[in-house]
Amino acid sequence: MARPRFALVKQEADRLLLRAGARTPDDIKPQKFAEEFFGAVVRFDHFAGDMAGVLIREPGCPPIIGVEKSATPGRKRFTLAHELGHLILHNEAYHVDTKFFLRNELSTRAESAMEIEANQFASNLLMPSWMLKVSVERQPFDVEESAEALAKEYHVSVQAMALRLARFLKYNL
Repeated sequence: MARPRFALVKQEADRLLLRAGARTPDDIKPQKFAEEFFGAVVRFDHFAGDMAGVLIREPGCPPIIGVEKSATPGRKRFTLAHELGHLILHNEAYHVDTKFFLRNELSTRAESAMEIEANQFASNLLMPSWMLKVSVERQPFDVEESAEALAKEYHVSVQAMALRLARFLKYNL
């Protein structure tokens, strides 16, 4: 497996946030970013089988990002940001991501550098380290309570925030 390009992923997420003028979690709007900056068509629909999201690119057509409509709001945002990561970072014509509502050992250690990069892009876009640092420093830190409060503030799932906080606190990323 190729090694994930973590520095590039963070750089691209930060570049997009800068381009959008995002200064607070409420300014982070992955659907708006996909549509306005990349000309993508974003659709929320019910998919057959176990699809969570899809990215389709065809020459001469705008990219299409599909997101499972029945997912929770936080899951939809993460899936949309994940597919946006594929759009920015990878050149594949068609990409399907399967559903996972509870992360497990297999989903945590993604088998593909592209999946790891797309997950890290979504995490860096929705919960950028420079914003998270301010949020964490402004209040006493309790892992469980802080993860819940910050998940609400950043409009992500508690699970996504807990994973992001673990990486942030361990590596300051």
